[in-house]
Amino acid sequence: MEKTEYRSTIGEKKNIGSTFDSWLREEGIYEEVSAAAIRRKSEELREMAEKMARAARAGVAIEKKRLEEILAERQKKSGQAPEVAP
Repeated sequence: MEKTEYRSTIGEKKNIGSTFDSWLREEGIYEEVSAAAIRRKSEELREMAEKMARAARAGVAIEKKRLEEILAERQKKSGQAPEVAP
């Protein structure tokens, strides 16, 4: 049975060859790949913004309903007729 020697590569910088960007340029697809990555990230950000907006609207609706309930309770206690919310 052979012994395998394992060495740590932490701290060693062995960059061999070109960068991924330069390889994409050599292949002639850098712009296409970059544009696709930007579109994908833009879509992810848009979806996240939509989810945040929906959550915010839901939170506002819950708060509005609760405030209306509190107002109705106070008006009921004070003997005033409750106001109808639009």
